[in-house]
Amino acid sequence: MTKKNRWVAAVLNFLLPGLGYIYTKKKRMIFAWSLFILSILVAIHDWNEISAIVAGRMSITEHFLLFIILYPLVFAWDAYKDAKEK
Repeated sequence: MTKKNRWVAAVLNFLLPGLGYIYTKKKRMIFAWSLFILSILVAIHDWNEISAIVAGRMSITEHFLLFIILYPLVFAWDAYKDAKEK
């Protein structure tokens, strides 16, 4: 098995949770793909809120902080940890 770059795994999982797991292939693929698809659906669902926050028409809500910042950070840390050579 080739060693994967843990920073690449972390960034991929931060941008779209699940993508870092697909890159490292250390988690079950059904879990990784499910998380990736769920992340895309959440991003599509929240696109109007994200656009309004960026444009300054809406303030940051707890929902935004949880699903757009905290949630990807946790998965980025996990992918970083998974990419370490055992």
